[in-house]
This record gives sequence, structure tokens and C-alpha cells, in this order.
Amino acid sequence: MPHEKKVRSILNRTKRRDAWSLDDYTLDLYQACSFNCLYCYIRGSKYGVNLESSLTVKSNAIEVLERQLALRAKKGEYGFIVLSSITDPCLHIEKRYELTRKALELISTYRFPVHIITRSDLVLRDTDILDTIDKNAVRPAGLTLDRGCIVSFSFSTMDEEVASFFEPGLRLTWTGTGMMFRHIHRPHTKYSIKTLYIYNQPDNCVGL
Repeated sequence: MPHEKKVRSILNRTKRRDAWSLDDYTLDLYQACSFNCLYCYIRGSKYGVNLESSLTVKSNAIEVLERQLALRAKKGEYGFIVLSSITDPCLHIEKRYELTRKALELISTYRFPVHIITRSDLVLRDTDILDTIDKNAVRPAGLTLDRGCIVSFSFSTMDEEVASFFEPGLRLTWTGTGMMFRHIHRPHTKYSIKTLYIYNQPDNCVGL
């Protein structure tokens, strides 16, 4: 079972927007990550080596987020919100807690653009909200991007044995991966597939 804790703040303003992630804000509804990928940059940090054992749910996140979004919207401080920076927004426990879905509903209400970075096909559950965000979001000035919602989905290898070693908690099926590929060409929401980590053979890239 994950730990639970209350937070005072949940929506973090970045000092500088990254050109790829477009992170004006970051939003981490969970702390640590049950996917426990061996190559993750937060392994060995304050969360330890076994990230799953440090997994924490921010139990009052939605209440705090609504307060912060309302304040930012009132000031006209719109910008892309990135989910997430130190975890995955679509962990297995998201099916139980639904913090990401509830957060997306608030983001849609307050018309902020969003960039979801995930390794899970659970993100497809929320396409109804994502499409609404894409159409209605107030995009920050100075961006040529004409989308209000971006979903970046990454995977590492097509070898399930290799994946089970490097990503023991992910349990992503190729059915789910195929569904993500099919969503690239949907009319609403910008979907992208990132092949950041290919461990074994170049042939893995054939057909992508």
C-alpha cells in the first residue's frame, strides 16, 4: 500500500520554460514511482533505490490544486502544466485514486494547457477531458504551438524479457502500446511517441 501525506502546495512554477517539455508549471500528484525503472534519474536520490517502497499519494492534492489554479487564472498567469516531473501521472494506483483524472478536470475548468509525459496506456482513459483541454486552453504568449494538450508516450524496447528487467513495475502490454500508436493521428490532442531507450537491437525500430 502507498503512503499518504498532505501538502501545502502542489502546482510548482518553473524558473524557465524548457523548449521540449514546455514546463511553465509542474504537477506531481504522486511521489516516487511504482514502475521502478532501473535507469530512472531519481533512483538513488532521497527516494532510495526501490522507488515503489517510497510511493506516496498526496491525499489533499485536488483541494490544493483548485485553490492554486483559481489564483493563477485570476491573475492571467496561464502556462503549460507538465504532469509529471518526478513520477508518472498514470501509475497503477491511479486506477484507485484517480488524482490525475480529477486534476485534469480542474485544469480543463480553469483552461490551462497541459503536457502529459507517461509510459502508461492508462492515459487513454482520459481522452475526453484531454480533447476538451486541447480546444479550450488559453495558451501562453510567445508559443507558435497551436495545441492546448500534448501527450508524450515513451517506451524502451520490444523485448519483453529485457523490459521486465529494466522496468519491473511497468507491466505494459503490446496491446496498450499499439493503442497509443493508433492515437497519434487523432484530430484532437497532440500525441507523440518517444523511443528514448532501445537496449538490444536496431531491428526494434523497424516499422515505427
